[in-house]
Amino acid sequence: MDNETFSNMSHQQEYHWWFRARKAILKNKISQLDLAPKSKILEIGCGTGANLSMLSHFGDTYALDKSEYALNIAKANNKGCFIKGELPSKLNISNQKFDLICIFDVLEHIKEDTESLSAISKHLKSDGKIIITVPSIPLLFGPHDIKLHHFRRYTKTELKNKLEMSGLKIDYLSHFNFTLLPIAVIARLIDLFRSKSSSLDNMPSPRVNNILYKIFSAESIVLSHHTLPIGLSLLCIAKLKY
Repeated sequence: MDNETFSNMSHQQEYHWWFRARKAILKNKISQLDLAPKSKILEIGCGTGANLSMLSHFGDTYALDKSEYALNIAKANNKGCFIKGELPSKLNISNQKFDLICIFDVLEHIKEDTESLSAISKHLKSDGKIIITVPSIPLLFGPHDIKLHHFRRYTKTELKNKLEMSGLKIDYLSHFNFTLLPIAVIARLIDLFRSKSSSLDNMPSPRVNNILYKIFSAESIVLSHHTLPIGLSLLCIAKLKY
């Protein structure tokens, strides 16, 4: 992503309903992992660091991104270790291993996603976990994805197969962003015909923003113990096979 995109993202991730609700869902799922105090947590593709404050509740944070510009924003607002690196072959984390590795909406930006998962798995402790989110429903790939430099949207089967090829085993796999799916599908279909990204992605009015946040974040209750059959995104928790 370019610097302008990162600047816009820094503001949006703080206030936009989608980012806030995703963070609430992820916090709830991570709390169920019962991580030990002072666990080592690595976020790959941390961007401007919007998730680091949340992750710091569960352990010591390490943040990696290929953009020095984004890392500087993250450093200004968070504590932790910051690393300039890139998947799949330039992680720059030596032989360090982590209790939790987070990859939130990053894999879709990387052409070599299977190779990246293999590289990440080498830095996972024997009892560690990887938590991943990616966009789903490939049929919806369109201007929104192109604008965000996505290579793909995933099916559950594709993500599962790529994880297994990388030496990982799934503990949990579910769709999410289910409740607002009808509205989002209509918006994405309009995008396809108009050949440009929808205003759905822009910051709505404070009232609408809050309503959408409450609707989306309520999914965390279901996802605590169950899975959802369909949604705009996938959430996966995996561990080493052996």
